[in-house]
Amino acid sequence: MSENEVIEATHISKRYMRRQVLSDVTLTVPEGEVRALIGENGAGKSTFIRIVCGIATATSGTLSLFGQTGSRKLRLARRYLGFVPDTSGAYQDMSALQNLKVRCTEWGIPTTEAMPALKLVGLGDTGKTHVGKFSMGMKRRLDIATALLGDTKLIVMDEPINGLDPLGIIEMRDIIHTLHHKEGKTILLSSHNLNELEKSATSFSFMKKGSIIGYAESKEIAQMPAQTLVIKSFRIGAVTDLLHAHYKDIRCFSVEENTLYIEGMLPNSGEIAELLSQQQIPFHEIYCKKPSLEDYYKVMVQSAEQACLSA
Repeated sequence: MSENEVIEATHISKRYMRRQVLSDVTLTVPEGEVRALIGENGAGKSTFIRIVCGIATATSGTLSLFGQTGSRKLRLARRYLGFVPDTSGAYQDMSALQNLKVRCTEWGIPTTEAMPALKLVGLGDTGKTHVGKFSMGMKRRLDIATALLGDTKLIVMDEPINGLDPLGIIEMRDIIHTLHHKEGKTILLSSHNLNELEKSATSFSFMKKGSIIGYAESKEIAQMPAQTLVIKSFRIGAVTDLLHAHYKDIRCFSVEENTLYIEGMLPNSGEIAELLSQQQIPFHEIYCKKPSLEDYYKVMVQSAEQACLSA
């Protein structure tokens, strides 16, 4: 195993009675990465996270954290792991500072670590306000501050933006960016919000029905060539007829009112704009749409389904 691999899971499987929830999961997370687990409900994301955090045990397979394996060494290695669950475990009738001081006392950590952790997540000025009066976003930030107590090197987040409003999502994105770029933390997280994961994660592991079906790095997705040309016009029917007449190899289809998507061979957008202008067909927008993380995920799922049908 490479020295910089924080998580190494090898052939991890998990069964609850007759239900198989993880099947032969193998993945590694190097130091300094923000790895996102992506998959539908029931894909096994939370189960894998629970195994990493020691909340559940694998039925078979091997887990290594910071190069340590075996139950005793894993227990010691988890001192460097901070977990942010999908629901807050904070005491609602205490202030943020009181919450962290209680956790410090429980875990044998100096209480002097409480305030720096709160300041890092933007809660240093909440004073004596009880957590019960916090917004959902503030509570999530408090959960992260709790996870930072001690010598945390790996932060595991299960649905960190679940239930947050747009401002809370932006704040969470900024905190993840700070933890990654300024604090040097390794992060493992899951979420259903692929748009936010695309902005926050450096790599992605795709899951379906308890198995890993693919992997990609953010730079790999960002460098993918444009595959769709989008044209918006109030005369979309005329646009479609004109393009079909001039370009035999393109495939056009409208998925929204007044919006046309072109796939396959992509003509030059400037060339199309000139052609529409010559024919006096009005349009108000033409642009190339690059594949998104959501597009990439759909391809992974479709490929996995086709492989199952072929097997």
